[in-house]
Amino acid sequence: MAVVDRAILHNLANIENIILGMKQKDPKLYLAIHNLANVINTLIDYSVPDRNILPFIEQFYIPAPATGVIPIAYKFKMPLSAAWIFNSVTLLQVIAIVNANVSGSDIKVDCLVSQNQGTTAFKSILKSPVDIPVGLSTSKEVKFSIDTFSDGDLLEFDVTQIDSGATGIGLQLFVQGVYNVTAK
Repeated sequence: MAVVDRAILHNLANIENIILGMKQKDPKLYLAIHNLANVINTLIDYSVPDRNILPFIEQFYIPAPATGVIPIAYKFKMPLSAAWIFNSVTLLQVIAIVNANVSGSDIKVDCLVSQNQGTTAFKSILKSPVDIPVGLSTSKEVKFSIDTFSDGDLLEFDVTQIDSGATGIGLQLFVQGVYNVTAK
């Protein structure tokens, strides 16, 4: 996906100096072109974000989790680009989907991070674990205590509660956010 710089588009749409000589010779044509340039600038403002943002989406599938840390760790690795410097990832949501017959208790999953290239102790990124109530298959909205990650940070998942009689368990976690980038 290519990201376009809004300032470059505005510079291309700025034609006032080119048509200024028409103001005296043909005022109606000047006004029509001037208004068209204003419309183009408005379209640029509404269609191109003022920050350079690219989507970040990862999906994890855990076939049969039990209580405890899931043996899957995700290392944040910023993409390489000729046009952009990828500074960090800001998470917007974590959604958990369970394929299970659960009757006794809710399923709770926590997300943990170890920052600085995985050298710090793992700590929860959520204000409270992702909670999937009995009878539902999808988590509700979560709140983050840590939401920005850098290159090399490690993310892991911890099932803090699961029904011991649950059958047919398959847990999918969708982690969504945005890359924060700057132009080179």
